[in-house]
Amino acid sequence: MDIKSLFGEWIKTFSNKASFLSSKRIERFVIFSTMLLLTIVFLGKGIFECSILATDFAIVVTLWLGLAGFNTIQGRKDKNGEADKPE
Repeated sequence: MDIKSLFGEWIKTFSNKASFLSSKRIERFVIFSTMLLLTIVFLGKGIFECSILATDFAIVVTLWLGLAGFNTIQGRKDKNGEADKPE
């Protein structure tokens, strides 16, 4: 896939046309990448300063488990078709 077709697929995500990329995939990728980067920075800073505690690991694990739960719930809604229904 070249840059031109990738850009075209990205533009299609903002329209009603079918696209290889979906806004859900992009959203989940951005959230995952941000969480991963923040985890690396947060734990790396604590390790290099020798000031990391068990509570720091508990904070990180809690956030990752929360993200996993959110992704599981969203996946089930997508599979059941509930994501498109108004609440």
